[in-house]
Amino acid sequence: MKKLILLAIIIFGIYYLIKNLPTSKLDRFIDSHPEWKWTIPFEYYLGEFYTIFGKWEKAAHRFNRIVEKYPEDYKWAPRALYALAKAYEDSGDKKKALKEYQRIVELYPDSDYYDVAKKRIAILR
Repeated sequence: MKKLILLAIIIFGIYYLIKNLPTSKLDRFIDSHPEWKWTIPFEYYLGEFYTIFGKWEKAAHRFNRIVEKYPEDYKWAPRALYALAKAYEDSGDKKKALKEYQRIVELYPDSDYYDVAKKRIAILR
């Protein structure tokens, strides 16, 4: 029981910190550590964290940064682009979601997200 309470406190603390930390400070921190091998995953999972709590703009910002800064990274860029499209779709912005799904189809035809993006395009149209 103690471990569960401690875990809840840690999660709440992280949520409170990230929720209230200005985006520009996080961007500066991430940009100041380009050699860090966890830069892209950190940014991606931060976007996922924002998505979980319905912070759509902050999530979109994180996913967009990955796609813009690392478009050649075939592991993370299509994944971030899919997460971006899904975040737009979940927030109710079907037009932006459709645009991002289309980008997956155009830019990453060999990715694992290609077929899913095609299906989501068909559903959203």
